[in-house]
Amino acid sequence: MITYRIMDATCPLPTCLHGGPLPLACQAPAYVETVSDIPPGTVARTLQAISTQYGACGVLAVEGERVVGKIRAFPQAILDRTEICLQEEHYVRPLMALDPAELPSRDDYPVLHLLCMQVTNTYAGQGIAGDMLDALIAWARANGWRELRARAVSHIPPLLNWCGQLSRAALERRGFAVTGSAIHPDLREVVVAQRTGVHGDAVRWQWEAFAHLSDAEAGTMFDMALDFTHH
Repeated sequence: MITYRIMDATCPLPTCLHGGPLPLACQAPAYVETVSDIPPGTVARTLQAISTQYGACGVLAVEGERVVGKIRAFPQAILDRTEICLQEEHYVRPLMALDPAELPSRDDYPVLHLLCMQVTNTYAGQGIAGDMLDALIAWARANGWRELRARAVSHIPPLLNWCGQLSRAALERRGFAVTGSAIHPDLREVVVAQRTGVHGDAVRWQWEAFAHLSDAEAGTMFDMALDFTHH
């Protein structure tokens, strides 16, 4: 049975799920700590500090004692200062340097940014991504956040699996509106690679259902927002 829990200071997930499910009480170093001189435990402590200040930094999907899915969420106050990817050293170091206590409070800047949706391959297609999104929206609404923001791509499964972005269609069903869009060069490059079989025939075949979309259309990133004061 899948359950959903807030990723608060008691259960930070410092690494991603590219290698499959992880123990809920995972003590392993974050991936970025294994390929750099960032000391082990630094990413977990950073997430704990953010969660202590703001309540949480995402939602986990759990089966038994294993994490099988996650969606991260950070205050827009942090995203205004640095991009976030816990896999990349050049993104992690600026995040480590921030002192959450010096950032605007939730009351002063009640905007939460959703990012990095991931469900392990063996659990895909069970509605877990949507359930995590619903759990996070409900938590944010109940805990004083006034607006949610996210970047999204078109609902193209192989592209979603690769990039970890949220689905535009899934967000629109939950009341999010598009506030901007632009062709993303890296995303467009992946679209071309997947369509031409660079990622394997199984991925290429999935793209047949999206032949009506140009590379530019499929490679467009959307800025989206949900304003709780209007919903």
